[in-house]
Amino acid sequence: MLREAICKIEGFKYKPVDVFHGHSSERRFIHVTKEFVNVNYLKSIASHLDIGQSLLVYGLTIQSDMNLPDNIEVKKIPKDCFCQAQRILKSLLSPPILVKMFYIC
Repeated sequence: MLREAICKIEGFKYKPVDVFHGHSSERRFIHVTKEFVNVNYLKSIASHLDIGQSLLVYGLTIQSDMNLPDNIEVKKIPKDCFCQAQRILKSLLSPPILVKMFYIC
């Protein structure tokens, strides 16, 4: 849900393939993670890019002093966006909602 929301906000089509969670064109991809984003993490994700492709990475926590190649951009997931997505997911999985859904069906 969080990944889908961030894709929509950034203008990407949500379509998970391999390590990428969406794309805005054939050459521009997005990856969203709750993991700590550092140089090693970016290298592992970037290894899936072909020449001429670019990547936008969203993370909850990000290493501050990274030197990034021109084709990689890193942004921090806003805490309020993450918290809201968690609340929505939690409410969807709570038993009262599931019981109501069962009776509606």
